[in-house]
Amino acid sequence: LIVVSHDRDFLDGLTNVTYEFKNQGIQEHLGGVSEFLNKYKHDHFREFEADKGSKTMVKGAGKVKNKSESGGPKQDFQNRKEIEQQSRKLNKSIAQCEKKIADFEEEIEEFEKLMADPDFYKNDAESKDMFFKHGQVKTKLDAKMKEWEDLSEELDLLGE
Repeated sequence: LIVVSHDRDFLDGLTNVTYEFKNQGIQEHLGGVSEFLNKYKHDHFREFEADKGSKTMVKGAGKVKNKSESGGPKQDFQNRKEIEQQSRKLNKSIAQCEKKIADFEEEIEEFEKLMADPDFYKNDAESKDMFFKHGQVKTKLDAKMKEWEDLSEELDLLGE
């Protein structure tokens, strides 16, 4: 079974051998994508290929990744793919934030319904505890809203 992917994160941890094609030869490197890049002290294939100008194939556990970047249209395509991947991750994180924000808002609404009842204030200890919890949830909501704003700004910048 051969699976082709341009998603390094997908292959990371799944591959166990990396093949480097250069100078009309093939060099085998034991280890996955991360080990290969660490060996050359790079974080991304773009850095490696800028240094080496090579074509790299990653293979392991039945998965194969073809990686070729020589600038021009291929580089543009790779940049677009990377931006799309980052965009998907940001959108997913934003959706998770929105869900958590809705949960916090619902929880605050429940606290406020309880606090609107005059009988609620008959038990001082219980009402103080409820005010404290209400404050904690509001603080969590504010932090999650800030995270949502930061992620949204990052997504906007990515689209520019």
